[in-house]
Amino acid sequence: MSFMMTSSRAPLSGIRVLEFAGLAPGPFCGRILSDWGASVVRVDKPNDVDMDRLSAGKRSIIVDSKKPEGKQVLVKLANVSDVLIDPFRPGVLERLGLGPSELHISNPGLIYARMSGYGQTGPYRSRAGHDINYVALSGMLSVLGHKESRPCPPINLLADFAGGGLMTAFGVAMALLHRNKTGEGQVVDCSLTEGAAYTSSWVYNAQDLSFVFGKPRGENLLDSGSHFYDTFETADGRHMAVGALEPQFYQQFIQKLGLEIENVPQFGDSDALKAVVEAQFKTKTMEQWTKVRLLQCIQIKIIKWYSHGHLVILHLKETMQQWTKVRYNPSKGNHAAVDEGTPMCAGCSDDGTLSETTLSSVYMGRLSASPAPGRAEGSRYPVAGQHSEEVLRELGFSAAEQQQLLSCGAVVSAEQPGHSSKL
Repeated sequence: MSFMMTSSRAPLSGIRVLEFAGLAPGPFCGRILSDWGASVVRVDKPNDVDMDRLSAGKRSIIVDSKKPEGKQVLVKLANVSDVLIDPFRPGVLERLGLGPSELHISNPGLIYARMSGYGQTGPYRSRAGHDINYVALSGMLSVLGHKESRPCPPINLLADFAGGGLMTAFGVAMALLHRNKTGEGQVVDCSLTEGAAYTSSWVYNAQDLSFVFGKPRGENLLDSGSHFYDTFETADGRHMAVGALEPQFYQQFIQKLGLEIENVPQFGDSDALKAVVEAQFKTKTMEQWTKVRLLQCIQIKIIKWYSHGHLVILHLKETMQQWTKVRYNPSKGNHAAVDEGTPMCAGCSDDGTLSETTLSSVYMGRLSASPAPGRAEGSRYPVAGQHSEEVLRELGFSAAEQQQLLSCGAVVSAEQPGHSSKL
């Protein structure tokens, strides 16, 4: 069998990944591997609700794992894969006979990547949870939030994506390096709780820096406690983000606001200083603040504002449109318009409704000798089951065997009459 391959220059070209469909961390891990050149086949469940918005560059096959014939397909897929992504709670794939001990018998080089809330061992291993629970247990939730308010989670970015999908993908890369040296596969056990804690290492280790973390939540240097590292509302209800930590940037920031540094020192009564800055921002609209800086185009505004320590907070749609002009241009191949096939929340039209096309960032760091392949403009997110028959052919199933698998419902194809992807 040969999976669909990407550019031979990509670091993970030739690596075959079997991804069981799941939420957030699993799809993100698969996306990272795909973006670096791996060929990813996503296994979807029959009649499942399609929540995945990280599947560009992947292929999809629908398999009913509860049917013996479906399990046969999954075993064949695992036997020709380099990496398997398991997004389920511990024990789910073992109950299907698809655990690492079974699959390593026929494919000893398989990298079996497992991500769960609390890891594969320990008293919490079987507990359900979501990002907010993992971040809370990691301790990080206690430091996130504004002054005199309850802790506020950073949506589901810290545990699901940073501590989960990203850390698992890094673990897979390390396991592949190990396999190159020894030929040995292994299990990558990623706990989202531990991953959230690990990505927050600096916060834990910097608690002795009293000028950074010496006060309660929301009153410190970087958690909205200072008037030079926070967000501020303009006269037209827009917002600007300020990050003017260094003295030279702080001085430029105050001057551009039209204030006197003698009256608004960088350090002092934080509440009083913030009130002054808040009031000043509300004297002009965002457009007027733009003109104060004598910068005439968005490319220059973003770059120059950043050099002065502050930056406009754009709505999601505007961010995708305007930042693309600055950094992600077609000649660099780092940003692609993706024809989703289904509406995507990042593709809002001017009236706020969803459109069928969105911009999808493919930035993962730029390698000079072996760059990530990027995605072709107009590439589609796969419909569940879109590649079922194609993958079966590649696995060596005859036409008659394919038809039998489709007829008994062990495999479902998007091409079958009456099939529709649910959203």
